Amino acid sequence: MASSPDYLVSIVRLDDDFTGRLTTVSDAELDEVAPQWAQIEEFSFGGDGLDPVYAREFLGQLRDLARVAQPDRHVYCWVCV
Repeated sequence: MASSPDYLVSIVRLDDDFTGRLTTVSDAELDEVAPQWAQIEEFSFGGDGLDPVYAREFLGQLRDLARVAQPDRHVYCWVCV
């Protein structure tokens, strides 16, 4: 973890069960959940939330990354707040 007066950076390993379940999510399910996910408070940035199109793209890429992860490899997310 690193930090500065302006932000905090950390790397988080996604839970293996979550990663495994993420691999089974269909495109239709991502299309359904992305607009809802984009509106969570943490993504508001003082405005209207995250663009649902961007949220869908991100979730699809995260799913694709989970699909290539091997049992001895994990998926990590870099977080900056």
